Amino acid sequence: MRIPCSLLTTVSRLALFLTALVGWFAPCADAAVSTWVAGGSTSNFSDNLNWDSPPANGNDLVFPAGSAFAAKGSPVNDLNALAVGAINIYEAYSITGNGLTCTSINDNNATTATLGIPLSTAGTAVLTVIVTSAGGILNLPGIISGMGPVTYGGPGIKKLNGVSNNPVQGLTTLDLGSLHIWTSQTTSPVSVTSGTLTLAQDCTVNDVTIGGGANGVLSLNETLASLSMHATCGDLTIGAGSFYQVVVKGTGSSVYSNISAASATLTGAMLSVDTSSFTPPAGTVLTIIHNTGALTGTFSGLVEGATLVSSTTPPSSFTISYLGGAGHDVTLTAQTGNGAGTAGGSTGTASGTGTATATGTATATGTTTATGTATGTGTATATGTATASGTGGTPVGTSSGGGCGIGAGGMGMIGLALALAYRGRRTQFIRRPA
Repeated sequence: MRIPCSLLTTVSRLALFLTALVGWFAPCADAAVSTWVAGGSTSNFSDNLNWDSPPANGNDLVFPAGSAFAAKGSPVNDLNALAVGAINIYEAYSITGNGLTCTSINDNNATTATLGIPLSTAGTAVLTVIVTSAGGILNLPGIISGMGPVTYGGPGIKKLNGVSNNPVQGLTTLDLGSLHIWTSQTTSPVSVTSGTLTLAQDCTVNDVTIGGGANGVLSLNETLASLSMHATCGDLTIGAGSFYQVVVKGTGSSVYSNISAASATLTGAMLSVDTSSFTPPAGTVLTIIHNTGALTGTFSGLVEGATLVSSTTPPSSFTISYLGGAGHDVTLTAQTGNGAGTAGGSTGTASGTGTATATGTATATGTTTATGTATGTGTATATGTATASGTGGTPVGTSSGGGCGIGAGGMGMIGLALALAYRGRRTQFIRRPA
């Protein structure tokens, strides 16, 4: 019996369709899962009793919370050339040993976990690293290598705190939370679409691009440890609306935020300065960008010679320049008046009686020293020495056997001093600049 050609054609087309359908859905099949149960006599990956199903290439690895972590919270990978899918961590594990290849790392615990093994991307595929809890910290001290890009996400902290250069080739992207780089990573450009990139410990990285508007931040202030606040990068680009946060803890290059760049583009970028830990003396020059190449643009609202006021209390004022160093460094020069004290008191020794209320210029016995701005009234029965300090406002001074001065208000102004004295004759006042 002959089979019609039309039927053969239909069958062939159906076979091709089914083959394509199988190929389409095959990658969607769930990967096999190996869950750590900690039942072995060692903490090694190779101890099959430590797993509900021994790890094999392509499996996802799960490190659960609870009894498995309590029994063996420090697994050791003693397997060679292991290539897995996802690594899912649910407790504060510290995982060490041989390196492996994986496609994703998901840290789901709210404390600190450490994945201290060398990691590699699966060819050119993306390696995603997610810390799902805002309070979570994932330490990644092992080197990261491979041709693929690495994307860091989740609201938690991702910390590259190794001691060797990460030779990963693909783009490093931060799209949420914070990424802390302490080690060098010279072959992978770093891009921030949302979150805070913290560079520290004199690390050297490739090109750095901060985007995402106000959600993108460059910081060199490591809050997790006391580390140098300097880093080096290739081309530095801080996009419009994105922030460069400068924190000042001293005048040395290791104790205030500063970065060395091959070139810098700042058009429309935002600059904030924090002097809550240290107020630089007048004339102090802080080079916040050491730039060896071209400098394009300025920080938003800060042209050459503009005054920038720190965002902290007490505030400090700086003059910004884009012509520092060889002509293209970005510098901040502390202005006169920074660091004035807050409200203070007066001290003195006195005897006698007398009352005076006056304004103007007169003579009196005593010595007066003051800072701040003061206008006031007072009652005094004194001959002696008074010292007053204030930060503005309207202080009131009284002395009887001793002096008192209280000031409150603005900062950084040279004030007026009021001295009262009684020497058996008409009491007068002195008002003079401190």
